[in-house]
Amino acid sequence: MTDITTFNARRVAPEGTTTDPQGKPSTDTFAAYVDGSSLGNPGPAGWAVVLRERDTPAEPITMRTVVGSAAHATNNAMELEAATMALTSLPLDARGTVWCDAKYVVDGLNVWLPRWEVNGWKASRGKPVKNRPEWLTLAALLRQRPGVRFQWMRGHSGKKYNALADTLAKTEAEKVQAGLSPVARLEFDQ
Repeated sequence: MTDITTFNARRVAPEGTTTDPQGKPSTDTFAAYVDGSSLGNPGPAGWAVVLRERDTPAEPITMRTVVGSAAHATNNAMELEAATMALTSLPLDARGTVWCDAKYVVDGLNVWLPRWEVNGWKASRGKPVKNRPEWLTLAALLRQRPGVRFQWMRGHSGKKYNALADTLAKTEAEKVQAGLSPVARLEFDQ
């Protein structure tokens, strides 16, 4: 059996920043918000990462966004792609939380993955796990970054950066639907 680290959620301050058990700001150097979108599911699709980061806890926070799209994909595939792109945007020593409104991704990494590995990549009903190559990539990237944890956040609940990731992912899907070529990855600072 392959060892996997599970990531225990920390208490969350009102602005979405993490705190230590005493309520003080943590030493985390980033918070990422990820989302995927598919029009038709499957259909034209997009994904987005909103990455708020700093080199040290004392430095100001900067923001980067990373987006991409696919001609034809499912929402789950785009959620996995957004999570993967968040991890590839982070250094190996990153410390922080990737916030995701897809329980599919969060539960997959924190609960189901160890079971899938033990069960030969079979889901609870004995069927093969969907999106296995994507899960393998995501799990490998996460294991390389032990300071990163995935946490669920309710979607469409008024959280600023989650809403931004949602809008960006949907916009990328709409661009493909309108006839623009899919984009593997675009990154820009804000």
